[in-house]
Amino acid sequence: MKIDNNTAAIQHGYTVWSPDNKNSRKHLGYEQYSGTECQQTGQWQASLYATQVVVSVQKGTVMPYHKAQAVRWKLIDYGVDEKLLEKSQS
Repeated sequence: MKIDNNTAAIQHGYTVWSPDNKNSRKHLGYEQYSGTECQQTGQWQASLYATQVVVSVQKGTVMPYHKAQAVRWKLIDYGVDEKLLEKSQS
């Protein structure tokens, strides 16, 4: 697994300009909030109270809400589990 490190900007749930922003993938640990456009296809994790929720989301789709609540998602893996992807889009 390759870990990218973009030191041009700290990116948390919104687009930050950097020279290679369009073509580079986001670093593991990148965070986004529910309702924003997903910037990186992969598996995303939200920590809620004593539980953790993991979903697969494709770039360009809207980051999901959890039980009608906005949450902060963290990118944990670039791979996509097709079963998780089907659940997150339904």
